[in-house]
Amino acid sequence: MRVLPIALLVAFLVSALWRGWGALPGNYAFVTLNQLPSLFATDLDPAALARTETQLLTALDYQPERVSTWRMLALVRRAQGAKAPTGLTADELLQWGRRKEQGGDLEAAQYLYQWATDVEPDLGDGWYRLGNLYQSQTAVTAARQAYEQAALASTWQKVGRSDLYAAQADLLLATQPGDSAAAPRDLYRQALAVDQFGDMAARAATHYKLGELLLWREGDPATAVAHYRATLAIAPTDHWARLRLGYALYWSGAGVANVAAAEREILTAIAQWPDEKHLKWPYFYLGEMYENAGLPLKAIAAYEQVIALDPADERVQARLALLYNRQRSQ
Repeated sequence: MRVLPIALLVAFLVSALWRGWGALPGNYAFVTLNQLPSLFATDLDPAALARTETQLLTALDYQPERVSTWRMLALVRRAQGAKAPTGLTADELLQWGRRKEQGGDLEAAQYLYQWATDVEPDLGDGWYRLGNLYQSQTAVTAARQAYEQAALASTWQKVGRSDLYAAQADLLLATQPGDSAAAPRDLYRQALAVDQFGDMAARAATHYKLGELLLWREGDPATAVAHYRATLAIAPTDHWARLRLGYALYWSGAGVANVAAAEREILTAIAQWPDEKHLKWPYFYLGEMYENAGLPLKAIAAYEQVIALDPADERVQARLALLYNRQRSQ
């Protein structure tokens, strides 16, 4: 009566030991990997990498279906100099790179983005992410070259060709601030015309940036109005876009109607403002608008709000002093 239960127990133990032995080389390899410096470095010990590769290959002999082992093997082989070892897709590498970039590990992010471009050179996402990363580090030539490669790409996944055009415009504005605004303006317009963005937030941002360029650099508030409105159609609580819309509305024409429309948008922006940081600016714009429109009492009230938020603003102090003197002399 006891033979069958004992036989079953022995079979179970043998099976468990067999499965455990199969996993052991892989687990041991992972321990070894954890003892290495970052696999995204370029100065790893070749002997340590070779030992780890051997352990991973042994693990795969026992468990060839274990995906994590293949991925670790790809990491080791990349660190050994292989350009595009199999085991990780470009999409996985880009997602991993994004996490590293958002976590502040830019060296690892660059390593992963470059690897993604090696795995899938015709995918624009990898070149775009690489260009963005270089741009954030003010590596202008490298960013420009990465964007040029992205422009040659035949496929896109998480981002689109419009994101590339907008990024190229941003790079031009950041590196050639004194030059003509025509080139970045045309790139923003091309991005919007193609309309292949990774998400709606990127589309809204492009409308906003084009509005800013038209308002501040080209002196065309009337055209800027349309782009601020387009931003708000996508992101109705964007307080900066709401503020700029009010400002552009006022300067796009004269008259009571413009003052009323601008005032309405700026007061809405104030109501939407998330905190006191930069809150002085909508009040400053109101004060400037009221002062220009010949409404001194309203201008004084707006400027006083600016001083309440930023007592050190000397420009507004000077404007208030002039307005106070004018009121006293009347």
